[in-house]
Amino acid sequence: MTLPYDLEALDYHLECNLAIGMVIIDPITDFCRTPQLLAETLHQLNALAAKHRIAFLVTVPADCRTDVQGRLRVSSRWSTEAARCVWSIVYD
Repeated sequence: MTLPYDLEALDYHLECNLAIGMVIIDPITDFCRTPQLLAETLHQLNALAAKHRIAFLVTVPADCRTDVQGRLRVSSRWSTEAARCVWSIVYD
């Protein structure tokens, strides 16, 4: 599967399987070749989520650290600006 090019097949699968309420893609970067394709995929997944009234949960690799003040510092070549929300999980 190559995203966003194969989202039409995913859309068809969701139309045929109305019981699906969530799709997990872990990590989405395995299916998107470039950061630009990732951004386009996130936009299209938002549209699919609205169309089918389902949730998409995707993961993106990143280097997450906290500075001396406890603020989160995240660096990744993969932009998440198109995501509806972004969570970061770090060690406590």
